[in-house]
Amino acid sequence: MEGLRHPWLVAAWPGMGVVGFGAAAHLVNALGARPVAEVDPHGYFELERVQVSKGVLQRVRLPRTVFHAWRDPAGRRDLLVLLGEAQPQAHGYEYCEEVLRTARDLGIERVVTFAAMAAVIDPRAEPRVLAVTTPDEGALQGELAGAGVPVLDEGEIGGLNGVLLAAAAAQGIAGVGLLGEFPYFATSLPNPKASRAVVESFSRLAGLTVDLAALDAQVAEVEEGLIELLERLEQEAGGEETERLRAPPPPDDEELVDEDEGAEQPADGAEAGGAEAGAAGAGAAEAGALPREARARIEALFERARTDRQAALELKAELDRHGAFKKYEDRFLDLFKRAE
Repeated sequence: MEGLRHPWLVAAWPGMGVVGFGAAAHLVNALGARPVAEVDPHGYFELERVQVSKGVLQRVRLPRTVFHAWRDPAGRRDLLVLLGEAQPQAHGYEYCEEVLRTARDLGIERVVTFAAMAAVIDPRAEPRVLAVTTPDEGALQGELAGAGVPVLDEGEIGGLNGVLLAAAAAQGIAGVGLLGEFPYFATSLPNPKASRAVVESFSRLAGLTVDLAALDAQVAEVEEGLIELLERLEQEAGGEETERLRAPPPPDDEELVDEDEGAEQPADGAEAGGAEAGAAGAGAAEAGALPREARARIEALFERARTDRQAALELKAELDRHGAFKKYEDRFLDLFKRAE
């Protein structure tokens, strides 16, 4: 392909709230970016499970890491957007170096990662976007200030959204990580509102105009469900537990900015914020002693949730009520992997 003009690399992988991945995928779709390169998955991924349909093993492939290129019609700055279907189980830093080798061959001048940050935030509130930078003696932070994006004072970024920045810094490539806030009681549910905030902040930073209509449509749908979920959790919890839903996560979790601990999951599965039903319910779930009616309702909600996002919220609340989320976690997260 013809050389890109002053391109930035934007990279994201599935993680909490599907915030970063959702933002990067929106860029690809809204801008009409086209696939131009791919990272060879061999040596980074292992086959852990296979899909079966009607008794037949489905075609097997390893997770893909695809670069999409967009050429700016105004000729100012092109983009290279990387969408990784999963994070490797091992050799993450070497994988990031491989990503940067391909990106440098395509002429990238900066690395930007999109990620999520669990926060004590009402679903109706506008999420903040905070930023981190590679060491640059203040130049990048000056650009962020000009774009109205505050920096994260301190914390920790889990997964490749941080590791790629470290690998870029080691190679002398400037990098920025944008972290979108989302309600920490809903780590396993996609949050397009946070994704939208990340895209908006990136657009200001890069001097681009990106159509947000598709995300706006999702925000209206998901926000209503999140509000209902929060109210239901508060009603079920009551008393001190209600305060805990509104309070910050425990100290050990406060510095976990993001994300992506599970290699092939769209969220890390960590359940912060008191959504569990309680010790008795959790114990029963661990013992596999769910009442027959509860199992039947859960299975019915799983079936509905394949096509109905509202049913997914109801399903999450039902699993939490019985302390059974961990037992069904892989199946629940698979609903959103298919949706992506």
